[in-house]
Amino acid sequence: MLVILLSGPAARESFLKPANLQNLSRQIALLSVFAIGETFVIIAGGIDLSVGSLIAFSGVMTGLLTVNMGLPLAVALPVVLVVSALVGVVHAVLISRLTLQPFVATLGTMCILRGVALLLTDSL
Repeated sequence: MLVILLSGPAARESFLKPANLQNLSRQIALLSVFAIGETFVIIAGGIDLSVGSLIAFSGVMTGLLTVNMGLPLAVALPVVLVVSALVGVVHAVLISRLTLQPFVATLGTMCILRGVALLLTDSL
């Protein structure tokens, strides 16, 4: 519907350019992967509020490992994946062993991850 509304003469000059449509497709594809993962969590009866903060933290950590520490991307990505998996393990322990509500557990880790990402980038 939005494409139809924006398909007027003025939109053809900017919005409907192939480069813009390709950029939009790439952004939508990335968000779709995250949304599909979150859909499985919701279908299973849980909720995960920390997804966005974990994505931001992973991006910051990848940048720090590759740019500041000079690690090749082939080394940095597995390290980031392991750290992200450890966050998932922490969630599992908090929810299943300590019987915290998923909302509370993921809200807490969301705040922690966002704070650590801000600290690592000196954005506070």
